[in-house]
Amino acid sequence: MTLFTARKTALQGQGMTVNSDTRISMQNYVAWQNNVAKEVGLALSSDKYLSITQSSDDILASDRMVQFAANLAKDIKGYK
Repeated sequence: MTLFTARKTALQGQGMTVNSDTRISMQNYVAWQNNVAKEVGLALSSDKYLSITQSSDDILASDRMVQFAANLAKDIKGYK
């Protein structure tokens, strides 16, 4: 099991709904709790990933968080 898959499984174990978002141009997951995006993960390789996490529902709207991750993914792919 990769670290990326293990993290997704752990989030599901915490009761979050975890799925991927097609707006993000690399392997990803978005973890949702109470209709709020709580974490977005971007797979960098089989053993490395980057996560964007928010601890408060008031920090960043879910759509803006996912869009931020999508923009970051484009930059990462451009860097490789």
